[in-house]
Amino acid sequence: MLRRLTTFALLAGLCVSAQSVRFPAGLRVRAIKELRQGFAAEEFWPSMHAAEGLTAAGFGTSVAHDLRPRLAAEKDDQRRCGLSRETVRGGDTTPVASLKAVLTNPQSKGRIHAAESLFKVHQTGDLPTLRAAAAADEPIFALMAAAALIRSGERDQLARVRAILNHEEVRPRRTAAWVLGQVGDKSDLPALRKLVQREEEPLAISFTWNAMAKLGDAKAREIVLANLASEDNTIRTYSMQTLGVCGLPEHLPLLTKALEDPNLDTRIRAAEAIIRITNRLLEQDSDKDGIPDSIERELGSPPDDAEAMVRFHTAKPRGPGKNDPEALPPELVGAWFGHVAEHRYIWIYEFSAGVSEQRTVFHSYCRMDGDNTTGRQGGGAQGVDAMYSFVDARNDPRIFTKELRVNADWPVRGLVAGNRIYLCDDVRVEQVDGKAQTTVHLLSERYPNARTQKKTGRGTAPTKVTVPLRTERPLPKIPFPETTGFQRIAPSYTARYALRYDKGRVPLAATEGKGDGFERHYDGYLQARSSESAEITLTIPVSGRYHLAFLAQAMSGGVAGLSIDLAGKPMGMIAVGSTGYPGTIFVSPLRR
Repeated sequence: MLRRLTTFALLAGLCVSAQSVRFPAGLRVRAIKELRQGFAAEEFWPSMHAAEGLTAAGFGTSVAHDLRPRLAAEKDDQRRCGLSRETVRGGDTTPVASLKAVLTNPQSKGRIHAAESLFKVHQTGDLPTLRAAAAADEPIFALMAAAALIRSGERDQLARVRAILNHEEVRPRRTAAWVLGQVGDKSDLPALRKLVQREEEPLAISFTWNAMAKLGDAKAREIVLANLASEDNTIRTYSMQTLGVCGLPEHLPLLTKALEDPNLDTRIRAAEAIIRITNRLLEQDSDKDGIPDSIERELGSPPDDAEAMVRFHTAKPRGPGKNDPEALPPELVGAWFGHVAEHRYIWIYEFSAGVSEQRTVFHSYCRMDGDNTTGRQGGGAQGVDAMYSFVDARNDPRIFTKELRVNADWPVRGLVAGNRIYLCDDVRVEQVDGKAQTTVHLLSERYPNARTQKKTGRGTAPTKVTVPLRTERPLPKIPFPETTGFQRIAPSYTARYALRYDKGRVPLAATEGKGDGFERHYDGYLQARSSESAEITLTIPVSGRYHLAFLAQAMSGGVAGLSIDLAGKPMGMIAVGSTGYPGTIFVSPLRR
C-alpha cells in the first residue's frame, strides 16, 4: 500500500523500516491508474490490453462507453476486432456482429483477429464459419477458430490444437502452446515439457513455460518469475500476463516494480496481473459471510467466524444509460452494518461498478451517541459524530466526537476493494434494548474532472440502524502494529504548523537505504512509500538533547508500521493509520 511519511527530526544511527499491510488497496489503485494511462495511450494494442485490465478491475461499463465511438469510426478490420472484443468484454455484446462480419468475409485481413477475439470473449459469432476455419490450411486461423469452438463446448477440437504442437513452423507451435495454456488441462503438461526441450526460439520457449504455469506446473511458474527480468520486452510482457492467471500474493512486490518498466505494454500487463491477483484475494471467504478473508484481517474481524451484518440500504442499479460513467457519482446499491465484538463495528457499502479513483467522494455520516448536541453542528449534519469518507478511493475519515473512539492510537480501518468499501472502527455506539443503534445517511459525489465540468451527487435520507450485540464474542486481535516508545499527539493543524516551522527543528538526512520505499519529497523532507523491505539509516548533523518527531499519515487506507532502531537497538514502533488529515505527530522521549 502507498503511504506518505514525512519526518522532521532525526537521530544519529537511526534505522527506520516499514511493514506493509495484508490487502494492497493502495497498490490496486495505483494499478488502475496505470491502466487508465495505458488506455489513453496512442499505441493501439497496448491500449486494448489496458481496456482488458480495466474491465477486470470493475470498470467494464466505462470501457465500453469509451470504445463505442472509436469502433464506429475505425476502418481497419484488425483494429475493429480489437475494439469489438474489448467492448464485448466490457459488457456490451452488440459488437459480436462486427466480429462475425469480419470472420465471414473471405477478403478481410482481420479474420484471424476475429477468431481470436471470439475465443477471448467466449463467443462463437458464426459456428459454420468457425468449424470450416478450424479445418483450414492456414494454421493460425485454424488454431484460433478451434480455440473459440472449444470455449463454446466443442472439446473434440482440442485434438486439432494438440496436433499443432508438432507443426514444422515455430509460430503455430508457439500459438498452440498459448491456446492450451487457457483451454487445456494437466494432461497436456507432458507434451508441453517435451516441446520446451526442443524449442530454440526464446519467445517460443517462454510461451511454453507460460502455458505450463497456467496449467499448474510449479517449476514453470518459477521460470515465469525469472522471465520478469528478461531483456526481451515481449517475453517480459507475456510473463506479466501469465502471473495474472497463476500469480500469488507474494509475487505482488515484483509486479509493483514492473509498474515502472520502460515498456508500456509490460507496465499494462503488470498492472492487470495486480488486479487479477487481488481479485482472487477477494474471492477467498472461509466463513462465507460475504467479506473476503484478506479484508477481515485488515479490519480486525475473524475470517473463520461469520459476521452477522444487517442490510439497511438496497437500490436497484440504474446504470449510466448513455452518460459517461466517469462523469457520474458511484452508484450505491447496498449498505450493511454489523457488530464484531465489544466496541468494534463494521460497515460495508456496495456499488454497481468498481469504485472510481477519478474525483469521487463518498461520505457516510454517522450519528452514534443519540445526542444531537455533540459532534458536528449546523444544517443537515447536525449531531454527526463521524464522517467516514473516501476521496478518490482513499480512506479519509473525519471524527467530530473524538471521545467516542475507544483508542485514539487505533486508526479507522477503511479500504476500497473492487465495487465495495469496507470500514471498521472501535467506537462507542448508543445501545438500546441490547442492540447497537446508529443513524446513518450517505452521499456519493463526483467532482469536476476531465470527463465533466459538473459536480453531481446522490444521497440517502438518514436511516436508523440497529444490530444485535455479540456480547459473547472475544475482541479479535488488532490487525496492525501498535505504537510503542513514542507519545502520540492527536491530529492538529496548529501542532503540525508549529512542528514544521519551529526554529529548533533539524530536518533529517538520509545516508543509506534499501528497498524502494523511501524518496525525497518536493520540499526536501523524506517521503516514504511503504514497502515491507524498505529500510533507511538517518543521521543528525548536531549534538545535544532532542526529541525525535514524526509527522505521519497513511494516504490510502489501512495501516503502516514503522519500526525504529537507535544504534542497532530497538527504540519503538509507530503505527500510521487513516484518522484523517492533517496526520498524526509521534514524539519520542528526550534523547541525548
